[in-house]
Amino acid sequence: MASTSTAKAPLQAVDVFGQHVVLQLKLFRSRFSACTATPPLFVAMQGPQGSGKTTVTRTLAQYLKSSGVSVGVLSTDDLYHTHQNLRRVAGENPTNPLLSGRGQPGTHDVQLGTQTLEQVYAINSPLPNDERASIRLPVFDKSLFHGEGDRAPLSDASPTLTAPLDVFILEGWSMGFSPITLAEVEAKRNASGPHSPLQRYSLDALLQINRNLEAYKAWYARFSVFLQIRPTDLSNVYVWRTQQEHAMKAGNGGQGMSDDGVRA
Repeated sequence: MASTSTAKAPLQAVDVFGQHVVLQLKLFRSRFSACTATPPLFVAMQGPQGSGKTTVTRTLAQYLKSSGVSVGVLSTDDLYHTHQNLRRVAGENPTNPLLSGRGQPGTHDVQLGTQTLEQVYAINSPLPNDERASIRLPVFDKSLFHGEGDRAPLSDASPTLTAPLDVFILEGWSMGFSPITLAEVEAKRNASGPHSPLQRYSLDALLQINRNLEAYKAWYARFSVFLQIRPTDLSNVYVWRTQQEHAMKAGNGGQGMSDDGVRA
């Protein structure tokens, strides 16, 4: 997997990421013969919540399109469980506040994600009568149920990818995360400062999230490129995430999470 990361201001990172993706696309295409349908190059974008990764991803997509590259984009946020299943997960884990709402590993519909990625990977495969394949992408509406959110039904208004597709970008704050050992989790928690978010949760709660990461490894096999936005100060993440929620609520009549809900 080719990877690159940057601590630059988000929009300043677009040129770095764009040049990297264009190069990797050329290398990726060289692996396929001229008579074989080339699947899209899968690109993962990772950055903490509120770090600007969604804006960077959209701007990167425009950068690539201006270079003649067709691009599809999806957020892991759109792969959350339905509201009903999110409540089920919370009910099954009453002692773990990390699973009381959406966001953490364990709150996504991993099967839906796997199915969606398989469909996207095969989108360029030939169809009868020279038809072009198209895929409707899932959407999670965060404003529903007072900010708890729910998956929107697929419809003609759903975002759609159409072949031929050159690049597919999946962005999410935990993209690429894999489980570590119990000893590593315990050591990281013990080494963290008294005001660290790790100290707000029990070791058992953290270990459960760590175990949940195992299921996501099924997604990563398709990805050839990994991009990362690294904040210079992780304490900014909650501030950015709160600002992000305020902006959404300002545009939809106040439907969204409370500040306490963001920090929970």
